[in-house]
Amino acid sequence: MLHIPSPAAAADDHPAPARTRYPRNHYIDLLKGFAALNIVFIHTVFNSGFNYVPDWVRAASLAVDVPFFFFLSGWAVASMPAIRFEKTLSSLWRIYSQWALFVVVTFAAMVVMAAATTVPLGSHREFLASFLGNLVLENPNTPLPFQGVMGGGWFLVVYFAVIPVMSLALAVIRRYTDSLRLVVFLLLLCVVGFVRVQAGGSFFFFDAYFLCYSAFFLVGYLQRDVYLRPWQAAVVIGVALVGLWTTLELRGAHLLDMQSLKFAPTLPWVFFSLLAIVAAMSAKPWQFRVQPRGPLNWVGKNALQFFFTNAVAASIVMFIEPHVALPWGAKLAACYAVTLAITAGFVLVFNWVYAVVSRRGSSLRGTLQLPQVVDQQVDHRLTAR
Repeated sequence: MLHIPSPAAAADDHPAPARTRYPRNHYIDLLKGFAALNIVFIHTVFNSGFNYVPDWVRAASLAVDVPFFFFLSGWAVASMPAIRFEKTLSSLWRIYSQWALFVVVTFAAMVVMAAATTVPLGSHREFLASFLGNLVLENPNTPLPFQGVMGGGWFLVVYFAVIPVMSLALAVIRRYTDSLRLVVFLLLLCVVGFVRVQAGGSFFFFDAYFLCYSAFFLVGYLQRDVYLRPWQAAVVIGVALVGLWTTLELRGAHLLDMQSLKFAPTLPWVFFSLLAIVAAMSAKPWQFRVQPRGPLNWVGKNALQFFFTNAVAASIVMFIEPHVALPWGAKLAACYAVTLAITAGFVLVFNWVYAVVSRRGSSLRGTLQLPQVVDQQVDHRLTAR
C-alpha cells in the first residue's frame, strides 16, 4: 500500500532498507472465517433453501454480510505499520486475476456439463455476452446450469472502488498528519453523504454503495484500539436497535425485507449490520487466545476463494435439494453441510489451479524479462518524486 517518500528520502540515492513484515492479526482471520461460513449459509438459504426455509431465517442470515467484510478490511489496514498504495493495487490485481480465472473455469465447466446433459445454456450469443460481462464485472444473467454463480460480482465492483480510494486517503493522512481527527471527519463525510443520498439528494458523484461501505471500512480502521465494555456494547446495540426500528417504520418496511433493503444500501441495513460489528468488537479481549492454525483461520485466509466457489456449490445443491425429504430444519442442516463440504473441496482445487497458472505466468514473464522493465519504471517514478 502507499508509501509516500519524504523529500529527503526522494533525494537519497541509497536503496531503501528491506521492508519488515508486520505480525498477522489472527483474530481478523478468525472473524473472516466466520463471515465466510455465513456467506455459504446465505447462499444456501437463498438458493437451494428458497422454497422451504422460513423468511425469518433468510433475514437473520444477513446479519453477517458484506458490511462486516468491509469493517474487517478497514481493521486490517489499521493494523499495518505503513500503507503502501502500490501494494494495494497489487492486491486488487491478484483478486481480479483470481476472479477472472474463476469465471473462465466456471463457464468452461458449464459447457462441459451442458454437453454431457440435456441442460440448456441458451443461445451462443447470450452465453458469450454473459461470459464477457462477468469477466468485466458487468454481472449479467448467468446461464444454466449454475444459476447462483455470479451473484457476488457486484461486491467486487464496490470493493475495487472503496479500497483504493480509502487506502490512498488514509495513506496521505498518515504521512502528513497521522491524525485520527481527519479520519473521523472523513467518516462523517461518508455518513452525511449517505444520508443525503437516502433522502433523495446527491453527494458529488458518490452513490449509496460507495458511501455506505466506505463508512464501514473507516469504522473498522478507527476501532482498532477500541475495547467495548459490556455496558458500552449494550448501549451501542440498544442505539442500533432503536435506529433499526425507527428507520424501518419511516420506510414502512419490515425486518423480513432486509434483502431488498440491501440493494441499494439503506439506513435499516446499516443499523442491522452494526449488530454483528459490535459483537466482534466486544469479543476483542479474547483475540490473543486465537489459534493461528485453527480451521476457522484457514477459512478466513481463504475467504475470497470461499466467496467465489460457494455459489457453485450452492448451485449444485439446488439439483439435490428436491430429492431430500426431511423437516425443514434438518434439510437445511444437511444442505448446508453438503454445500460447505463441496465449497471446501473447490477451494483446495481452485488454489492449486491458481498456483499452477501463477507459476506459468511468472515463468513467462521471466522469459520476457518483464519484471525488470516494470521495476525500472517504478524506480524511475519514485526517483522523479
